[in-house]
Amino acid sequence: MNNSKLLEMSEDDEDSLSLVDLEQQLIDIKDNVKDQKAKEDADEMERAPVHSLVGPGPPKRIYLNGYTSNFSLPTGSYGEKDMLHVSQISLQLPVGLEPADEAAGGSPGIPNLSILHASGSTAEQCSINRYDRNRLHTLNTRPSSPNPWLENVQAHIEKNFPDICRPPVGTGEEWLRGNWSDETEDVTLVLRSYQEVFAERGLRGENDVILLPTGSGKTYIAIAIIKEHLRRLAEEHVKVVFLAPTQDLVTQQLKLIKKCLPEESHKCRAITGDNHLSHEMVADLIKGTSYVMLVVTPAILDNYFSTSQQASLSDFTLLLFDEMHHTKKAHNYNLILHKYLTALHQGEATLPQLIGMTATIGIGKNRTSEGAKNFILDMCTKYNLSSFPWHQELYLSQQPPIKEDVRLVKPRQDLLTGFIECQLMSTLEEMIAETLTRKEFTHMLGKTAANIVFPSERTFQEYEQYVVNLLTALTQLPHADATKSDLHRSKLALKHLREYYWSLQLINLLDCKSGFLYLERKLSSPPYQGVRDIAELFQGNLEVLREIQEDEDRKSTNEKLLITMNILRDLFIRKPDAKVIIFVQMRVVAQYLAQYLTEADPMFSAREFTSIGKSPEEAGMNPQQRINVRAKFEGSKYNILVATSVLEEGIDIQACIMVIRYMYVKDLIAKIQSMGRARHSEGTLVSLLDEKLLKQERENNFKAGLMFEALDELRGLSEPAFQEELRRRRPILLQTLNTMFNPSDRLDVSPDVEVCCAICSSFLGHLKDVRVFKKSFHLILDASLHERVDFMPQKIDFMDGDQGIGKLSCRHVGADGSQCNNLVGRVVRIGRGYSLGMWHAKGGICVRVGRETTKITKWKDIDDTYQLEPVYNEELSELGPDYQYVFAQL
Repeated sequence: MNNSKLLEMSEDDEDSLSLVDLEQQLIDIKDNVKDQKAKEDADEMERAPVHSLVGPGPPKRIYLNGYTSNFSLPTGSYGEKDMLHVSQISLQLPVGLEPADEAAGGSPGIPNLSILHASGSTAEQCSINRYDRNRLHTLNTRPSSPNPWLENVQAHIEKNFPDICRPPVGTGEEWLRGNWSDETEDVTLVLRSYQEVFAERGLRGENDVILLPTGSGKTYIAIAIIKEHLRRLAEEHVKVVFLAPTQDLVTQQLKLIKKCLPEESHKCRAITGDNHLSHEMVADLIKGTSYVMLVVTPAILDNYFSTSQQASLSDFTLLLFDEMHHTKKAHNYNLILHKYLTALHQGEATLPQLIGMTATIGIGKNRTSEGAKNFILDMCTKYNLSSFPWHQELYLSQQPPIKEDVRLVKPRQDLLTGFIECQLMSTLEEMIAETLTRKEFTHMLGKTAANIVFPSERTFQEYEQYVVNLLTALTQLPHADATKSDLHRSKLALKHLREYYWSLQLINLLDCKSGFLYLERKLSSPPYQGVRDIAELFQGNLEVLREIQEDEDRKSTNEKLLITMNILRDLFIRKPDAKVIIFVQMRVVAQYLAQYLTEADPMFSAREFTSIGKSPEEAGMNPQQRINVRAKFEGSKYNILVATSVLEEGIDIQACIMVIRYMYVKDLIAKIQSMGRARHSEGTLVSLLDEKLLKQERENNFKAGLMFEALDELRGLSEPAFQEELRRRRPILLQTLNTMFNPSDRLDVSPDVEVCCAICSSFLGHLKDVRVFKKSFHLILDASLHERVDFMPQKIDFMDGDQGIGKLSCRHVGADGSQCNNLVGRVVRIGRGYSLGMWHAKGGICVRVGRETTKITKWKDIDDTYQLEPVYNEELSELGPDYQYVFAQL
């Protein structure tokens, strides 16, 4: 069910809200919010038509938006801190859901309702403003995590309080843009003639792959197939799962499905990792009958299969794969289809229908016509097609003519880059090499210490990768007292090198000021101040860097920026309402380029559009922030989006007249996806490339030609010949996938393989007692574990509905009477309460067989060597308290 609600407000209720009070509270929210992006959201709220809530006139239908992922419903009776929590504006409902007392100011048959505005987008301390008839005040509360029985409460609301109805799907984003409607906005699903052709096989219940350009309605075809599937199996078990590779796509596709199938919208919901649902809850949603349609990220489905022995493909009747070109290598799509092919090979009678969707099927790394055809035929085999899915004429008819404009640019030559490389980076490199090649480190680093030679090209991505890899290697070393200080010093030096690398990227791509300001902001912050000589290397040269920066920017402007701004000015002079997307490689470049353009010309209103960073230092944007920025781009606030690859795939955004790839080239699929963003009749794809990227671009164009030639040639196969070719390929492909996902060269775990402490080498347990859960959790099933380790309570980040609750340390006592205390593991509470240990691979443990000891840096080292047995939820539920160590006492 959509969590937005529709409230009938009569004239008698109008005094419950004051426009002045409402606007004043929005101002108060804005003043209290510290985060800049949240301030912008408050600005948007202030500009929204709040007068529509309180103005005079007849009874109104008022749409109030909310998002499922942000809901929480605490237990207990109604009170100041027992409330439904949503982002932006929504309704507050008493948990008991009893009809309101008219004497207390409520309407007959409707619960007491309040309007909430919550500032902030994370589960941290938020300022929540509540408005009702009798009270107008600010509450401080910490939103709780999503509650599994929320849907039951919503069903109760629908049944017992019919005056509270669902608004049109998508009201949230339309509200942000100020587009209000008194009528529902459900879409009547009518396919165009070319879409009917692509839908034919799917409507008949056959497997199919829909190959159409970006923006030509692949999702509408998929929804038509879903609708027919639900009609055909109306009296039978039905479970439809729509898979999308990102959370943004899950949100978008759920919204469109509900809009096109309003009568089924209450039976459809999304599941992503951000929901933090336990594996048991996900299994309940899949096995249960409350929802016939689930829109999920593929990892959700893969985890379902890897956590339950009872999970089966027969649980589903239709699987749809959005952006199916990801079906390769170790992607979750490939894992799911490996399971499908295995079941097909074993003769399982009940298998789901498969539908794939993409703008380009790709050819992998192949550079020959034969290789391209083999790649495409393997894709068809994975989806078990009955007919070849290519309709050349229809595909080309939906590909708008796009003008391509390639501009060759040269690398920037400047003195600031030379100073940073020669005076700062080289000094740190020498310091690191001198430290890590000493004897006390060489025996721990092994081959890594013998090959500490930094790449000479410090602006190339290979340099950053080398720095990151070396930093990772140091992070995984044990923290011995003798090397602790030098280890910390080397790690901090590497972190400085990484920031210098990013500054060089900004200098080359934008201007010296951007690179300098980035360094000043980063390296002056506390995390980079831990070692005096390293910090002083930067601080002591700060003024020199500033002087060089100012002089270089005064002398010249970056050629890339000049070309880009001239292109944009020409466009906006001709078409003031034009929209432009600029693709860049890195989040930090997107941020600084958007800021630069906005400050450079009043015609430019730019904003970055990026994914979330892997760490707080990398920043980025969360899904809700991206939704807000998209709404403002499609409105009138922004006319330029500076985006990373997060915007390439599938995200439905209004047609742009121009796409600029700013020193940005990836593979063939990325190019076609980028071109799909310029769907305007006068669309242009501009590429600013250097010689290296131009070579890569020509390779992509060559592969595109191979792909279309291969598709045309394979289309000539008769249906019997095509089916025979797929039958021939199936066992070969299955064997290849078996080898990829279940390597036969891994060793069985014998009882003599021991797990030992990486510091004191004391025995901790047997490797055979380590079992794999959800492919990444290496759980210790050893009832005697508590005899060799100590438990230290500590809350650790949530992981797919599972929570870390503590750490494990080695309790071995040495000859001098001191306890080792090395961090050797952690404790995770799995699902509904199984608290189990997990060994800490990064420097915590080593593996010993006889007298031979192997150091472990990551679990992949063990997974690649030994065939560890999986463990399923059914087995965990049978474990006694002995296996949970002392965790039952927590």
